[in-house]
Amino acid sequence: MLFLQSVLAQSQFCAGDNTFCVYGHQTNGNIVVHMYSNVPGWASFGIGTGMRGTQMYTFWKNSTGGCTLAQAYSTAEVYPVPNSGDAVTQIAPYLPAPSWATASCAFVRPRQQSRSQVNGNTNFVWAYGNSAPSSADQATARFTIHSRDGRGQADFTTSQPSGQSTAAPKATTTVAPSTYDDGPQPFMQYPSNWSDGYNIYLHGILMFLAWGLFPFFGIYAARFSKKSPVWFKIHIASFTLTFLATVAGFLLVFLFNTPPHFKSWHEIIGLIVCIGMVFQIVLGIYIDRTFDAERGTIPIRDKIHWVLGRLLFFAGLVAIITGMQQYNVNGEPVN
Repeated sequence: MLFLQSVLAQSQFCAGDNTFCVYGHQTNGNIVVHMYSNVPGWASFGIGTGMRGTQMYTFWKNSTGGCTLAQAYSTAEVYPVPNSGDAVTQIAPYLPAPSWATASCAFVRPRQQSRSQVNGNTNFVWAYGNSAPSSADQATARFTIHSRDGRGQADFTTSQPSGQSTAAPKATTTVAPSTYDDGPQPFMQYPSNWSDGYNIYLHGILMFLAWGLFPFFGIYAARFSKKSPVWFKIHIASFTLTFLATVAGFLLVFLFNTPPHFKSWHEIIGLIVCIGMVFQIVLGIYIDRTFDAERGTIPIRDKIHWVLGRLLFFAGLVAIITGMQQYNVNGEPVN
């Protein structure tokens, strides 16, 4: 995460790599915000501590050289819905732009709004993405997941910066609000120090270990190492690790992500794998407890265990691939 480095008079905040700046000050009880960037995609500034309960203002360069401003109120670590907050007035930028800026946008909003309040020390977040939105001129255009992000505190209640005109800014566009709809909420909330995106990363790591690594050892031991006195212990240990990692990865997204769940192929296949895994474990325990060393034929339950194990292994690999594809579609390249 890239934290804000440059601070000037408690009203200017810039990313340390000269890619994004936010200027804020108070005029006649309103907060005037100027945003500047040089990224080819979009940039965003939000009043809040993360993606939960945050008023967001996202802009990008439009086809005429101006800016498109999209407003959203984000309730979870999911794609925010544009135009779902209190109304703000888009204005023509009038503060000096950094020499490196290629895009700029400005707006005015009341200091106190129903979903966000700007006080002396206001928590804020920022982010930008390098990929252009799906439309340069539509505020409802979709944009990709951020390339970099940060957060901090700012005093946007300071007076107009010295040397600047005190005339009231001229409104150019009003971004109207729509009806609030928080929608369904996650079963559990992240800890305050848990950064956006960590949950998905950890889910991916756990599920890769569970179905891309651990099963190899258990399958190999059962298929090719039965003459070894420790093959069964290796088999049990590897699939115990698979079970634990799967349960942890499943709970991470089921408890902390916003429903509805199981709406994509990745989620549906993942659920099938989890249910099949539980059945496979129960069947394996039953086979072990009823094992007869003097049996003349292989019971059908053993054959079901063999076939189901192979199917679950390959289904787990498919779930990994579809998960990477789903992450790619949401805007984060997997490489």
